[in-house]
Amino acid sequence: MVLTNLIQQVYSMTDLMIIGKFVGSIGTVAVSEASLYLLTTAVGMPFIFGYNCICAILRGMGESKRPLIFVIVAAVINIFLDLLLVVVFRLDAFGTAIATVASQIGAFTASFIYLYRHREQVGFRLDLSYFRMNTHDLLIILRLGIPQMIRILSVQGSMLWVKSHINSYGMTVSATYSIGNKIEKFINLFIQGVDGAGGAMVGQNLGARKIDRVKEIMRKMLIVSVVIAIFGGALFLFIPTRLYGIFTNDPAVIEYGVIFLRIMAIGCIVVGYSGPMKSITTGAGAAMLSLIIGVLDGVCRVAICLFVFYVFKQGAQSYFWGAAFCQLIPGITAMSYYLSGRWKTKKLLSES
Repeated sequence: MVLTNLIQQVYSMTDLMIIGKFVGSIGTVAVSEASLYLLTTAVGMPFIFGYNCICAILRGMGESKRPLIFVIVAAVINIFLDLLLVVVFRLDAFGTAIATVASQIGAFTASFIYLYRHREQVGFRLDLSYFRMNTHDLLIILRLGIPQMIRILSVQGSMLWVKSHINSYGMTVSATYSIGNKIEKFINLFIQGVDGAGGAMVGQNLGARKIDRVKEIMRKMLIVSVVIAIFGGALFLFIPTRLYGIFTNDPAVIEYGVIFLRIMAIGCIVVGYSGPMKSITTGAGAAMLSLIIGVLDGVCRVAICLFVFYVFKQGAQSYFWGAAFCQLIPGITAMSYYLSGRWKTKKLLSES
């Protein structure tokens, strides 16, 4: 799972590098270019949904290698078309959008072909009756899925709020935040991969009522995540200019980026402890607690930004601090749930 997330982030960062070098050199991507990019990439949404569904089925069966192969297919397609359409044919943002959609179609096609070839093993049939939803299963999916949807909307909504305010400070600050956010995600994806895999293992062992193994999984997840967070924070503190130099030659952006990454070095530690703690709520099927934690993430992001902005008068840097500390209280909430031991008695999935 870590490698899969890593490859996805690499070709996502390739888009940023291409746009930054060839379009960003004249200032910024125009609104018309951005609109065209969004409209084009919307075509790929059904394929993203299909790919994720198929890979979820395969991971549920213990197959983790195939999703990695499918992402490699997508990455190769994306990077090749990025270079061809943007560097050679100069299609700018529209070229990166086409490359992104093509990679999504490629990943879905590869995963669907594999699923169909192994339909007997998976129990898959390509007919309408197969897609009829069992009411009992649907209720479980909705019970788990709706809180997750609200959680994601809260987090993404707060991030959009931050970006809208960041953009009001001009191109330098906007570019600093956009590039820095990608660099931060590149480090955090290792933690997310560990937490995602650990959450699945927590769910499996809770279903088997192996409580001691859950505790051991949590301990190891926390150790690995914190070590990765310390390593990432060290990179942010000691080589911030080199990290930003990968994406831009603008000295103003690089100089401001040093401030961003030094703030986010603290944020790495916050993510390092909060990620494993939040995975216990996912693994235990504590849907409402996951919802509360997600809402807290969004609320804390906005609240910290406003607090630093009005109390400490930090201007644009206020939004950097909000991004760094937004998971502090959600992490503490999840840790309290873990220490309480209430996760040991979750029976939503085991009884269903």
